[in-house]
Amino acid sequence: MEYWKLVWAFAVAFLFGGYQSEGCWENEKAALFQLKPFFAHINDVDTSWVEGNCCRWNRVECSSSTGRVTRLVLEYGYDEDYNGILQGWYLNVSLFLPFEELKSLDLRGNHIAGFIDNQGNEWELKLMNLEELKLKGNVFNSSILSSLGSLSKLKSLFLSHLYDEYLMEASIDVRGKISLLLLSLKLLNDIVFNMLYILQTLTISYSNWNANLPECFFELTSLEYLDLSFNKLSKNIYVFKNLTLLKYLDLSYNILSGDISVFKNLTSLEYLNLCSNSFFGDTFVFKNLTSLEYLNLSSNNFSGEISVFKNLILLKHLDLSFNNFFETIHVFKNLKSLEYLDVSSNKFSGNISLLKSLTSLRELRLSKNNIEIPSSLAPLFNLSKLQNIYADNNMIYNAETEMHSLDTPTFQLRSISLSCCGDGGSFPQSLTHQHDLQRVDLSNINFKGNQFPNWLLENNKKLKILFLVNSSLSGHFQLPSTSRRGLLELDVSNNSLDGNIPNEIGAKLPSLKLLNMSNNFFGGGIPISIGDMISLAVLDLSNNKLSGGIPRHLPMGLVLFDVSNNQLVGDIQSSMENMSLLSILDLSNNTLSGGIPRWMGKMSNLEALVMANNHFEGSIPMEFCKLNYSLKFLDLSDNNISGSLPSCFSSLSLTHVYLSRNKLKGPITSFFNSNRLVTLDLSNNHLTGNIPNWIGSLSALVYLLLKNNHFEGGIPVQLCKLNRLRLIDASNNNLCGTIPPCLMNTISSDSSHAYYSGSFSADVPIEFTVKSISYFYKGRVLTYLSGIDLSCNKLTGEIPHQFQHFQDIIVLNFSHNSLIGSIPPALSDLSQIESLDLSHNNLSRYIPSQLLGLHFLSLFSVAYNNLSGTTPQRTGQFATFEESSYVGNPFLCGEPLPKKCSIDGSSLSMPRNATDEGFIDMKVFYASNSWVERNCCRWNWVECSTSTGRVTRLFLEYSYDGDNNDIYSTGWYLNLSLFFPFKELKSLNLRGNTIAGFIHNQGIKRSSKLNKLKILDLSENKLLENNILSYLAEFTSLKTLFLENCGLQGSFDILELNNIKNLKELYLSSNQIESLGSLFQNKEQLRLAKLEVLDLSYNYFNNSIFSSLAVLPYLKSLNIESNHLIEWSYIQDLNVLSNLKRLNMTYDGQNNSVPSQDNKKELKLMYLEELNLRGNVFNSSILSSLGSLSNVKSLSLFHIFSMEGSIDVRGLPALKILEKLYVSCQSEYAAELQLQSLDIFPSLKTLSLEMFSLKGTIIIQRWQNLTKLKELTLRDLSYTSSIIQDIGTLTSLEDLVIDGCDIDASLNLHGFCELRQLQKLTISNTNWNASLPECFSELTSLKYLDLSSNNFFGNISIFNNLILLEYLDLSSNNFFENIFVFKNLISLEYLDLSSNKFFGDISLLKSLTSLLELRLSNNNIEILSSLAPLFNLSKLQIIYADNNMIYNAETEMHSVDTPTFQLRSISLSCCGDGGSFPQSLNHQHDLEHVDLSNINFKGYQFPNWLLENNKKLKELHLANSSLSGHFQLPPTSHRGLLYLDVSNNSLDGNIPNEIGAKLPSLKLLNMSINFFGGGIPISIGGMIFLQLLDLSNNKLSGGIPRHLPMGLVLFDVSNNQLFGDIPSSMENLSLLLTLDLSNNTLFGGIPRWMGKMSNLHELVMANNHFEGPIPMELCNLNSSLQFLDLSANNISGSLPSCFIFSRLTHVYLSRNKLKGPITSFLNNNYLVTLDLSNNHLTGNIPNWIGTLSALVYLLLDNNHFEGGIPVQLCKLNRLRLIDVSNNNLFGTIPPCLMNTISNDSSHAYYSDYDYNGYLGSFSADVPIKVTMKSISYFYKGRVLTYLSGIDFSCNKLTGEIPFQFQNFRYIIVLNFSHNSLIGPIPPALSDLSRIESLDLSHNHLSGNIPSQLVGLHFLSFFSVAYNNLSGTTPKRTGQFATFEESSYVGNPFLCGEPLPKNCSTDGSSVSMPTNATDEGFIDMKVFYASFVGSYIVMPLCIAIVLYINPYWRQAWFYHVEAATMSCYYFVLDHILPKRFR
Repeated sequence: MEYWKLVWAFAVAFLFGGYQSEGCWENEKAALFQLKPFFAHINDVDTSWVEGNCCRWNRVECSSSTGRVTRLVLEYGYDEDYNGILQGWYLNVSLFLPFEELKSLDLRGNHIAGFIDNQGNEWELKLMNLEELKLKGNVFNSSILSSLGSLSKLKSLFLSHLYDEYLMEASIDVRGKISLLLLSLKLLNDIVFNMLYILQTLTISYSNWNANLPECFFELTSLEYLDLSFNKLSKNIYVFKNLTLLKYLDLSYNILSGDISVFKNLTSLEYLNLCSNSFFGDTFVFKNLTSLEYLNLSSNNFSGEISVFKNLILLKHLDLSFNNFFETIHVFKNLKSLEYLDVSSNKFSGNISLLKSLTSLRELRLSKNNIEIPSSLAPLFNLSKLQNIYADNNMIYNAETEMHSLDTPTFQLRSISLSCCGDGGSFPQSLTHQHDLQRVDLSNINFKGNQFPNWLLENNKKLKILFLVNSSLSGHFQLPSTSRRGLLELDVSNNSLDGNIPNEIGAKLPSLKLLNMSNNFFGGGIPISIGDMISLAVLDLSNNKLSGGIPRHLPMGLVLFDVSNNQLVGDIQSSMENMSLLSILDLSNNTLSGGIPRWMGKMSNLEALVMANNHFEGSIPMEFCKLNYSLKFLDLSDNNISGSLPSCFSSLSLTHVYLSRNKLKGPITSFFNSNRLVTLDLSNNHLTGNIPNWIGSLSALVYLLLKNNHFEGGIPVQLCKLNRLRLIDASNNNLCGTIPPCLMNTISSDSSHAYYSGSFSADVPIEFTVKSISYFYKGRVLTYLSGIDLSCNKLTGEIPHQFQHFQDIIVLNFSHNSLIGSIPPALSDLSQIESLDLSHNNLSRYIPSQLLGLHFLSLFSVAYNNLSGTTPQRTGQFATFEESSYVGNPFLCGEPLPKKCSIDGSSLSMPRNATDEGFIDMKVFYASNSWVERNCCRWNWVECSTSTGRVTRLFLEYSYDGDNNDIYSTGWYLNLSLFFPFKELKSLNLRGNTIAGFIHNQGIKRSSKLNKLKILDLSENKLLENNILSYLAEFTSLKTLFLENCGLQGSFDILELNNIKNLKELYLSSNQIESLGSLFQNKEQLRLAKLEVLDLSYNYFNNSIFSSLAVLPYLKSLNIESNHLIEWSYIQDLNVLSNLKRLNMTYDGQNNSVPSQDNKKELKLMYLEELNLRGNVFNSSILSSLGSLSNVKSLSLFHIFSMEGSIDVRGLPALKILEKLYVSCQSEYAAELQLQSLDIFPSLKTLSLEMFSLKGTIIIQRWQNLTKLKELTLRDLSYTSSIIQDIGTLTSLEDLVIDGCDIDASLNLHGFCELRQLQKLTISNTNWNASLPECFSELTSLKYLDLSSNNFFGNISIFNNLILLEYLDLSSNNFFENIFVFKNLISLEYLDLSSNKFFGDISLLKSLTSLLELRLSNNNIEILSSLAPLFNLSKLQIIYADNNMIYNAETEMHSVDTPTFQLRSISLSCCGDGGSFPQSLNHQHDLEHVDLSNINFKGYQFPNWLLENNKKLKELHLANSSLSGHFQLPPTSHRGLLYLDVSNNSLDGNIPNEIGAKLPSLKLLNMSINFFGGGIPISIGGMIFLQLLDLSNNKLSGGIPRHLPMGLVLFDVSNNQLFGDIPSSMENLSLLLTLDLSNNTLFGGIPRWMGKMSNLHELVMANNHFEGPIPMELCNLNSSLQFLDLSANNISGSLPSCFIFSRLTHVYLSRNKLKGPITSFLNNNYLVTLDLSNNHLTGNIPNWIGTLSALVYLLLDNNHFEGGIPVQLCKLNRLRLIDVSNNNLFGTIPPCLMNTISNDSSHAYYSDYDYNGYLGSFSADVPIKVTMKSISYFYKGRVLTYLSGIDFSCNKLTGEIPFQFQNFRYIIVLNFSHNSLIGPIPPALSDLSRIESLDLSHNHLSGNIPSQLVGLHFLSFFSVAYNNLSGTTPKRTGQFATFEESSYVGNPFLCGEPLPKNCSTDGSSVSMPTNATDEGFIDMKVFYASFVGSYIVMPLCIAIVLYINPYWRQAWFYHVEAATMSCYYFVLDHILPKRFR
């Protein structure tokens, strides 16, 4: 029996014991236990080693045959950053000797420093069978390499992170590191050579190996796996050439570069990673690597063709990101095995549909390319495996109408990111089919006002991140129906979401870490449930309309809490005390109250505390002192804080403190140790005591503001130590003593400012008094401000005389003190000062004359002192100061004081030696010619005879801009006798001088003295009277007479020119002549027999002119272009001009007449050589009418109207000598041109075809006979591919133009390569998508090449051979190339690369020494603002380089210091830091156009020297160029300047008074958005050409000048400080379109003469003090006025009944004193806004108001209207807002009105572009006042579009509330309160699903409150108070849970919560349980009994379960045994002393 027991025991042991006795060798098991203490992580629960079979232990593998250990994994799974482990240790390698069969050893991440033996000596690792060794992440030194010498069988070696600088001991110096690296490399070579024949796997990564690749790699021919990633290897990549067995190669994250052709031999490669190196060049080498499955080329400089990848069909992973590839994505369509594709950050293009064939794709990354992607992703619906797509920064578009093979996606995405940019249409509904999304980012896409897609959360349970920033979302924010615990980050900021934040947001989204809902329109309170978001770290709800209080419970883990700029009320909750991690707390700009909590001192991590602009009160708690080590930014300004400053409050980290405008008192005892403090603002408090001496220790202080307190004592001298101070304001205190002299050396010139930036940023304004007015300055403006204000104190003594370090000060105010002594002359050293106030002191003696040198001074006052002597000379700035600057000095005299110092002197008289003759007298008329009394033959515009020295030619032309209008100059009369001294004058040019006529003086007959005059040019003058001919008749010697554009009208009697017998040429074009008088009624009277050239173009002649021309038989050239000619019948009359050679009958634009049917009449002008019929109304038969013109060489049929159908040139006769043929059609339907027979014109040299269809008609082979064809122009043709395909047959071509033609994109360009004689080639505006062929390099004769406005791409190095090129235009294409490719084109004179993707530095073009014009706009070229690299281009005249990368490099050295060119135009607008203003422009003197807008020039002053040096300058644009300082004019007049824009800068001071005299020719002057002060200069009235004057948004004061330019089109002075009335002289501004005077303090009545401004579109006079009635004369503007804003004035009287404007769209007359009925605006069908609110209007609301069909906003509130609400309002189906509250309306509410409110979002924004867009446009966005939720707000712009409502409150309305609301559901506000309405509340109100504010209070409503109202989920204000309602209040759920007692009060029969009246029977409140005791609710005896019972039952249940289930019982005892053993070894290893082990 015992025997069988033994057998049974043996069997059980064999089955369940495994290798316990012999499989796991005891010596190896013991060795494992010995290893265990050295690897602490082995003790982890999942890897603990205990008794048993060691082969089953974690991290141990044994041989299945021998049972010996073969693999040990002792890896430590540390974090890659090695956190917390800094020192290594030494491993005893003898511990591994028992493992004789060990093949794999993993020691990664254990920080082992080396190997030792039992005695502690270094030891080799002698494991003879070891094949794999992993040592990554240790800290071995170089000796480790020698320790591996015995591993003869090693195949895989992983040495990553062997030498990481982060882990090295601090004692190792640089030399040690270098030696170590060299040694390491040497030993590595030795080891490699020992293992040449066996090593298959080698990994040396993450080791900072900084070396060239070792040569020994040549011999590693057995390598199959090589990983050298994350090192610093460079060069020698050729060492891989022999490693042909390599399957895996990783060279990523090194600094390798060079030729990659070495990889082409590695044909076995399956994995290749080259990312993050510097490889470049073509990718052709990968063509043969067909085994590749993984290829990563990211973050290199690869470019060129990538079509080679189509051969890599096994590719599964392809990463080309961050390179320079420029290709369409169709090249990937064949890679059907791809699972991962990343092409991010390249220039790929094409539609994403090209990737639909990649059906294996799992992840797709396309970010930062030019790929077209529909927001729906519909083209990819078939990619069923797709999981992730990242495509940010591409071209997102809406393609809802596109058709695709699948309607729904087959994929299930995990991540989608399409952020930026485009119009996404509706929110992509394809996402409704996704259920696995984890990350969604659709920010910055316009989704057309879609609502928040809560279904995204509903459908995707795993969603973690959702970003919808700036996605144009609107409507309410809705949550999913169930909780979403997975969502971690939600950002919906910067949208238009409104309504309340859902109360259940915390329950539905409990796991959020980031919640950003800022910059929306959320209202209501902050949901309480947010407190349940325990993981929330960032909560930003700023810039909304949140109300209520801060919730009591907020997440304790918050780091940022921002609720600024809302409407929160109440105090700060004490529960916030637990938010110990809070770093930023911003509660500013609310209406919070209460005290500052003491517990805030416990927030030890708080860096920024902002509580400004609330109602906090009480003192600053002492507990704040605990924040001394964390707080950096403190803003408690604008509150009611009182008490004293805590003495312990001296934070070491504080940088900005704002405590102004509070009630603080006591001395300054804080901040004494805050040496980082930049801003200290304690102004406007009640502080007392002295300014402390320790303030001098605040070494970083820049802004010190202590004004408006009660400080006493002296100014501490310690302030002089603060050498960074910019602003000191201690005004309005009780300071005494003297001003410390050293203080004058304190103010710093460094521009520091009060801007704070950390994780939180703020820009707090500082109040400072400048020029007697207090302003708030902040941000950049504050950096330009410096000053000292010590005014209103009790200071004594003299003003210090030291100002040597004070030169940059702007403001100095010592007024209202008791200073004595003289005014220091040294004040003149304050060269930048603008405001100097020394008034109200006891200063004596004289005013120093040196002060006249203060050129920026705009405020100066020495009033009320004891000064004597004369006032300063009235020059410069002192000419602007009035009497108030000097008053109160009894001994002071001189202007502007009434007391004179001397007798008045007379004015200077004119010179007496002026004569009537000669040049000097002529200078009076031609002031622009700077003639002096020297040799006149050398003067400009004068030519003399070389023999006699007499004047022969005079050029007195005035080169004005030809856009002059008659109003700008009335003309003047010229004395002809001035020219009589010039006896040999042959040519006289008087063009463009606005001469109106001649005066006699010495008689007309004396003009015969000019008997040699041959040429007279009087064009472009104002000869309005045709009697000019009588003067001209005396110039009998004339041969050529120009009278073009002279204003000649009606009949021009040419008989008066009969005396000019030799006249050959007469030019009368561009007048308004209708006939040539009676000359041709009698042929014998004609003496103009020699007339050969007659130009009558652009006049009003009709057909009768041709019969009159018959008397001019010798006429050879006739131009009758653009007259009032009708039909073709007049050609018969032309035939009499038999000698005619040139005939021009062009009509400029389609004739109003129909084409004649008599086109068969023929021209028979046998000598005609040139015929131009451009622009007439001919049909196709015109060709046969030209049958007899056999000598015609040039025929133009350009822009012929009415040509239709098919047109065959065979209709033209055989014009054998025709050399030029121009044909084009302007028909409504494109005519088809048949050109097969063009070979009938063998002499043809020039052919131009425009605007035809050549569909199927061209057989170009027939053109081979056109051997003389030199010029071919094809413009705006369709179906031209057949010509272009065979263009090479026209080998004689020298000039080829293809412009705007329809070309097949697939057509190549190779045909052009046959045109070897081509000198000029233009291919433009074709959108031809092709690569330039290599053969283009063979067109070596090209001089002119224009390829602009196409889609060309590819290699442009082919241009290197075109060395004759003089003109090259590649603009508007897709070239992506470095500009160095052009450096050899040294003959180039014109280069245009605009609108491509060229890059490189502009210095690469310095070799183009022939360049005249350079255009580089819209590229990525680096351009130095000084243009220094181009200084050697001596011929350069024009450069346009807008929208590139402008940079400042003042330290760069260049070969030429000054430019050799003289530019005419320069435009570098946008973007960059330009440094100092480019001084290279100082050397330019021919500039005409300068645009340097949008470049930061570091506060540079206005460069007036640009005007001084460049007399021809016409345009100067310096908008937004960071200019500052005063605006200075050149010393002399600059008549050529036409456009000046210096808007949006920081210019200050006064606008110079002489601006009109210095810049008289300006058309545009824009000085808006600056800081100009003073008055508007009177001299502006002298700018007679000025059309646009914009001075808005400045600080201008004074009145509007009496004289303004009469040609003004726009006059904008809004947002200034102007006062006075409107001058009557403005009556003459008849061309004015826009007048904006708003936001000033103007007064007086509205002038009647405004009714004469017949062109006025916009009249804006809001927010002034105008009074009186609206003049009846404004009714004259009925046909022009579109925008009228007279709101916020004191206008009274009634509305004019004639006020009926046919074009008026917006009327704002609110906040005035208008009275009477509404009698205006009748029948105005365009009126959108009518705002008459807040007036005294009476009468009924007129019935005709229903005719205003476009009306959207109707505001009549706060008037005295009576009667009923007109039912006609129901006709206005576009109404969004009706407010008639606070009137006396009675009657019932019309039921139909409930169907009126429109759903369309119109708004009150207005814009007008009627006048020249170059000059500008007017736009306005006027706010509308609306009462919502019992509070009145002003809404405008976009916000107004979301607002709709009706307000009938505060009237006398009766009857019931209508029950129809079916079309009313989108209304937001409904207010019927304060009326006498009766009846029940309609249940239909529940249909108003969007309503937010419902007020029915103060009526007589009865019945119950409908329970259906509970369904109004957006309702945030509800009131039915003070009615007769009964029953119970609505159930307190949803929004109704937020309404308090005030919503229901005043209804005596209403009960239920929240009313105190209970609806229960007894009305009593629920009582406490009767058995409750004082000891609590819990019965302790019962508690103890249940506790004991539970602990008895639980073990019994466990025992029963284990008894029943043997499997669980076995597992239970196994875990008990494991736990016991673990405890045993823990005690053994860590607790017991060594002697007991």
